[in-house]
Amino acid sequence: RTFSLSHPTGIRQNWEAPSDKSSVFTVFTLRPMETGKRKAKADGTAELSAAEETNKRRETNKRRKSAIDEVVKEFICPISLELPVEPVTAEDGRVYNRADIKKHIDTADDNLTSPVTAAPMGPTLVPAVQVQNSLRALIEGGEVEDDSAERLKEFTAMKKKAEAGD
Repeated sequence: RTFSLSHPTGIRQNWEAPSDKSSVFTVFTLRPMETGKRKAKADGTAELSAAEETNKRRETNKRRKSAIDEVVKEFICPISLELPVEPVTAEDGRVYNRADIKKHIDTADDNLTSPVTAAPMGPTLVPAVQVQNSLRALIEGGEVEDDSAERLKEFTAMKKKAEAGD
């Protein structure tokens, strides 16, 4: 059997009775943990404890990472299922990797359809410059780290060399 004794200071002692009916008790002293008590500031507002600050930062970082992951998912090419190296917008309004959608267009019969919706679409492709810039910023900021991000980095470096005449 266990008996508990709580002190007004917040310290709680648990006394465990021995099972062999001897007179020796085991005492466990439990000190109160930082429960997020707030200190009052001079202006009457409450200041967050260190534990609350840490939890708040973790939650904020978790929400930010989740939002970034959702944005990156929208950029994934529905054909290759990777981040597009050279993003283009097709007539169905979707963003694709140029090489993948071009291959789809070239192999299509007279009835070109969207790879996503199967609705009829034309062969026009428009560079998705904002998508490319956004992906580059996310990758350079360390927010996206996977194989397709590495391929995008390599492609960007080769493109810069080509534009510089190297």
